Amino acid sequence: MGGMPGLDFDYTEDLQKAVKGGDVSLWFSDPLFVKYTQAFPARYREAESDIEREDIYREAKQVLALYSICTYYIYPNSPAFREKIASNKEFGKNFGRMKKWLDGNEGKKIADEFVENIVQMGKTN
Repeated sequence: MGGMPGLDFDYTEDLQKAVKGGDVSLWFSDPLFVKYTQAFPARYREAESDIEREDIYREAKQVLALYSICTYYIYPNSPAFREKIASNKEFGKNFGRMKKWLDGNEGKKIADEFVENIVQMGKTN
């Protein structure tokens, strides 16, 4: 991740845990879904350089791709993931909010393009 102006250190531990732990359901926790993802616009506005803004933009695109993959590929195909989301009120609420946003903002297209890029990279290697 690039520079992090305005990034609240109260939830950086949650971010590190989600990234290192491999449990994508953690991305639907309030510290990550509500605080971290919703901080992107403010962080972008507060950036002090074009390079910093580009880093934040790239980071936001990566996070959006993660949420799209979770919503359109993992959720429909993983009973264990669906159960984790359904059994946790916080995760379920945040998943629903993200799905609604993605459905209205070409989220499926984002996920499909991300998967297609991975497939194409595999073909070239």
